[in-house]
Amino acid sequence: MAGPAGGTPGLTFVVGMRAGEGPAAGLLRESLVRSLFLLAGGPTGALFNVVAFSGQVLKWRDCLVRCSLSSVAEAAAWIRSLRFENGTNAASGLAAAFEDPACQSVCLFTDILPEQESEEICQLLMENRLHPVHVVCLLGDSDDHQRSKQKIMEKVARQSGGSFQAIRLSPTASETLDFLKSNHL
Repeated sequence: MAGPAGGTPGLTFVVGMRAGEGPAAGLLRESLVRSLFLLAGGPTGALFNVVAFSGQVLKWRDCLVRCSLSSVAEAAAWIRSLRFENGTNAASGLAAAFEDPACQSVCLFTDILPEQESEEICQLLMENRLHPVHVVCLLGDSDDHQRSKQKIMEKVARQSGGSFQAIRLSPTASETLDFLKSNHL
């Protein structure tokens, strides 16, 4: 991922989910943290920032910063302190990411994208064609609601030229995570 005229790549991670603290929120946070550490272990020169949407939009930093183990460790601590209240503000989170001229692509970590908000996001993407959005979606069981949610998220990724990845959380995985947390963490 090269920047303009071979410049430094800039990636903004946008994270949010519906209200709730539990295994799903922890898994979403840790998936993002893992991605940040993978970025820090990659080629040098990358820039990044993190934007959270949870009732309001919060930025970890005002602009993208150089990716290093120390900056990722600071961002990881901030991500782990996030409390998700009302995650139906993804369009505002993406708009905040697009405000930074150094941002060249976005990685959206979420578990929800209401149909009406997906239309707002698609309009935003049409206005910001230079920003592919890679969607990492936390999904539960594969019922009709989950398949519908996945299709909405895939549409956002496809329309922007980004990619889509699903993280599945089954009820048994949720129960196992609760057990481990209560007994071993």
